[in-house]
Amino acid sequence: MENASTKDVLNNAVESFDNTFGRLVKVTHPTFYAFLEYFQQVTLSNMADVQRLNSGGQIGRPKKKQNLMNDGRIRSAVDRYMYSGSDYTVAEFLCSVRLATVVIM
Repeated sequence: MENASTKDVLNNAVESFDNTFGRLVKVTHPTFYAFLEYFQQVTLSNMADVQRLNSGGQIGRPKKKQNLMNDGRIRSAVDRYMYSGSDYTVAEFLCSVRLATVVIM
């Protein structure tokens, strides 16, 4: 029996592939040979990603500076909440996490 999380993961993977392929192709109806060429490029890229993962590397682009700062703030808020005992309330924790995720323009 299939559960919802497996279905969601499959949908995310398919949507990710579709987005990647769509950005590469950039036309609505490529010729058959152009389609095969695009598909070959995506296949080679995915094979390189698998090779990187198998050798301990990472795939994807690095996080943006703002996201790294937010991650640090959230980690700090979680640490304060987990190790502060009773003087750091759930409301204070949620407020600090909410403030950490607001993008300052």
